[in-house]
Amino acid sequence: MDWENFQLTLDKQINLKTRLKSPSDIDDAINSFTTSIQTAAWSSSTPTPPKSTNQNLPTYVRHLIAIKRRARAIWQRTQYPSDKRHYNTLTQKLKRTLSEIRTESFNKHLSSLTTKDNSIWKATKNILRTPQQIYVLKNPDGTWTTSDEEKAEIFREHLSSTFKPHYALLSPMKVDEINTSLDSPLPMTMPPKHISPHEVAYLINKSQKHKSPGHDLITSEVAINLPKKALLFLTFIYNSMIKLTYFPLLWKYSIVIMIHKRGKPAEMPQSYRPISLLPYFSKIFEKLILKRLLPVTEKNLPNTQQFGPAESRQSTCAKAQSIFTKQSNEKKDMVLTSYEIAFLLAKCGKPYSDGEIIKKSFDIFAKNANDSKISTYVNDISLSRNTIMRRIDEISSDISKQISCSTTSGVNWAKLLGLQ
Repeated sequence: MDWENFQLTLDKQINLKTRLKSPSDIDDAINSFTTSIQTAAWSSSTPTPPKSTNQNLPTYVRHLIAIKRRARAIWQRTQYPSDKRHYNTLTQKLKRTLSEIRTESFNKHLSSLTTKDNSIWKATKNILRTPQQIYVLKNPDGTWTTSDEEKAEIFREHLSSTFKPHYALLSPMKVDEINTSLDSPLPMTMPPKHISPHEVAYLINKSQKHKSPGHDLITSEVAINLPKKALLFLTFIYNSMIKLTYFPLLWKYSIVIMIHKRGKPAEMPQSYRPISLLPYFSKIFEKLILKRLLPVTEKNLPNTQQFGPAESRQSTCAKAQSIFTKQSNEKKDMVLTSYEIAFLLAKCGKPYSDGEIIKKSFDIFAKNANDSKISTYVNDISLSRNTIMRRIDEISSDISKQISCSTTSGVNWAKLLGLQ
């Protein structure tokens, strides 16, 4: 893709003086904007050259092919058994030679794969890639589908029967109340913050790459290379949509792709889940709207017990989770303290039973200091004779493993452990 030519072509086609005063004007502007991007991209892209089927074979292989073809012509003309044997011999020799060339070429390709340019991962991905299977669906009468139109009709009926509003959960009075609220004029509020071209460019650069486009075929790579004039025009459209409270019809269409669920019967439409490929610029607008809606929803969050993404609130479940995490961390600290005391007793050559004396000493200190927290922590520390002996055995076995694994590293373990 020649991006310079793409930007120049698009600059010539965009008119910043476009009138955007009504919903129809927004629809026409988006249609014209999408067509301009597609035309500029197609005119700036270079067609992919067809793959050449001619192999660069060595000279001796070409000579062998010519001899084999001449032998075949002689045998077809004479039909002598001797000519047939000569032709078969040349054919087998040519097959062996081509097989050796292919094996040598494949070995060279394998030896050239490295992790620096990600070539080894691309080759692995191509090998492990499973070909996409084309499944056949069953009609309601038990017959099999024979065309893509029949498959599309089956999926259409399945999706239309699955994705329906749950009117049974709402009373007619509630439905009328909602419709009346939607039809009523909006209350007087401060207008939302205008969208800036810098904000649009930031979201475009931050969006995920290598995503499938919608029906307009505009990808993130194309959007990143839009000229400034195109970004200004797109921002103008976004602000007009907010001002008129209108979402364009062209951005409501999506491409629905049905993906088969593993382990489910492939002939049933219920064994497929749909995904929708929306236009790229509609998803950017949704992120811009979300950024302006979050402050309002956080201030007017109806349920204070919600365990959701509200940043300014901490729900009851989140508080309980933090308590359990704190208790788990405190327990780890008590176990670590037990190991450190056991190591200190072994280092000083004291008997294992002194651990209980140390625990009683801590308890006496906590009582005299009138600190209940210290008393609680001391009770959680295990310093019995058997525990101290087990801790010292575990420390010694771990140190011996480290020393055996690092005999050539020149580490002074005695100095490191404070034994010198």
